[in-house]
Amino acid sequence: MAVLLFQFLITYLPFLQTVFHTQSLSLMEFLTVGVLSTVVFLAVEIEKAVKNR
Repeated sequence: MAVLLFQFLITYLPFLQTVFHTQSLSLMEFLTVGVLSTVVFLAVEIEKAVKNR
């Protein structure tokens, strides 16, 4: 959970944007990243569950 908070801060706080060379995401971009990362996470978890049978 802390990683998500830090990612949000780095993405949206202006002084951290300067340090890390980031820019704000639109709501659609933010949701797209969230959905795609969730799909990858679930795929890896399913793969691990199948291999451990």
